[in-house]
This record gives sequence, structure tokens and C-alpha cells, in this order.
Amino acid sequence: IPLLSDLPEMRQVTRSSGPVPEAAPGSASALRRRLLGAARPEQDTILVDLVRSTAAAVLGHASGDEVPARQTFKELGFDSVSALQFRNHLTREIGMKLPSTLVFDHPSPQALAQYLRTTVTDEPGNGTGIIAQLDELSNSVAMATLSAAEQKTISWRLQALLSRFEGAGGAPEEPVSELESATADEVLDIIREEFGRS
Repeated sequence: IPLLSDLPEMRQVTRSSGPVPEAAPGSASALRRRLLGAARPEQDTILVDLVRSTAAAVLGHASGDEVPARQTFKELGFDSVSALQFRNHLTREIGMKLPSTLVFDHPSPQALAQYLRTTVTDEPGNGTGIIAQLDELSNSVAMATLSAAEQKTISWRLQALLSRFEGAGGAPEEPVSELESATADEVLDIIREEFGRS
């Protein structure tokens, strides 16, 4: 019995869809902020429009107006290849990994928009907002040119934040400046004293 991946149809899907794309943090963060700042009806409208315009792009239509919100993706003309392409486009827009069975699990643009709203905005402690801020921080750090001192400060602050988040008993101790300027012999003396070695 051939493996599913050996079937010509599945090889075509794999070639056409390519690997799952990395999310685009900037646009995803902007979308999350927009959703978190909107009332539920507006969230639904934003996401239905996103799903319809993305479906239109995959199907070769001029605009999302040509994609009825209540019509099923199958009726709209989706097949396995276009379903994966559609998922990949939405992954970039949403900034989250989405299942390959997306259009089968949520068979219309309206149903999919409701799923996406829950996925993106349903967080008991505003976790999605924090994730969006972390996305922005990650982008800022990646683009910044930092001195060695700034890198140490940022590293210490991030470690302190992580310690608090993990409940590790508070922030790590500040780096000891004397240790940074110590000679090799002085460092060895400190290690021997700390661990009781002679």
C-alpha cells in the first residue's frame, strides 16, 4: 500500500503549497492590536473581510466581494492545493500556525472567521496582547545595533522577567562588577571559596 505522500496528488499539493510560512510578526501584531481594541461585532467584520479577501486572492478573484461569506469553501471552488495555499496566506496574516484542514473543519468564510476570532482574541489574562507586544520586542531587538553593555542590560532584564513568569523566586541577582574586572587568579579563588575546593 503506497504512503499517502507517495500519491501523485499529494506530491502536487506539497510542491504547490510549499513549507508552512513563518508568520509575519509586524502585520500579525497590528491585526491582533486592531482586534483586541474592537468590539465583538467589529472583530467579526474584520475577520470575515480578511477571510474573504484571502480566499479571493487564492482563487484568482478581483476582490473579497466575489466570495459570499456563507457559501462553503467547496462550493467556492477550493481543492486540496488551494486549501493549503489559503491556510498559508492566513498563517502569515494571523501570525499563528493554523491546521491544514482549516477549510474542512470550518467550511465557510463566516464559520472560519468565528474560529479565528476565538483563536486570536480568546485569552483569559490578555495573553494575546502580551504575545503581540513580545512580537514587537523581538522585532526591535533583531533590528537594533546594541553595545555590549546594552546587550548585558537587556539580557538581565529578560532573565528577570522570565524568572518572575516561571515563579522562580524573583529576579536573578545583578551581575557583580568586581567579578567582571577580576584577574584569572582572583576568579579561581572565588570558585574555590564558593565550592570549598582546594
